[in-house]
Amino acid sequence: MVLSFYFNVHDPEFSSITQVVSSDPGKYTSLSYVKAPLYDSDTNVMIGYKVTTDTLQQVGDSLYYITNYSTYQILGQGTISWNGFYENTIPSHLYPVGTQLKSNIVSTSGQYLGQQGTVKLTVLPSGQRNVRVKFCAP
Repeated sequence: MVLSFYFNVHDPEFSSITQVVSSDPGKYTSLSYVKAPLYDSDTNVMIGYKVTTDTLQQVGDSLYYITNYSTYQILGQGTISWNGFYENTIPSHLYPVGTQLKSNIVSTSGQYLGQQGTVKLTVLPSGQRNVRVKFCAP
């Protein structure tokens, strides 16, 4: 089974809160919480929400590591959780354009309970993030 959906950082329902943990030069660290509606790729109908917490840590003059913990709640179906990691050259929790994240599914609930597979996220210049969840065959 494959699920395809998207979210957009410019969506009026997109919300983000960032807390700076350390602003020391060369050691900038922050935490971020994001909530965004998810839309079916074929029908453009809202199907649920994405909730993400990120940790951003400066590791060089212009290099930041971001660790991402995401859960997709598909309304009436269940949840799909995964973790990711990416780099950025600015202190931003937003995925840089052109980023492709791929990760194994960490946990599931509802009709997806016990399912294994992968999540692939692709970042577009428009602010849209395309997501494809591919479950392994049982």
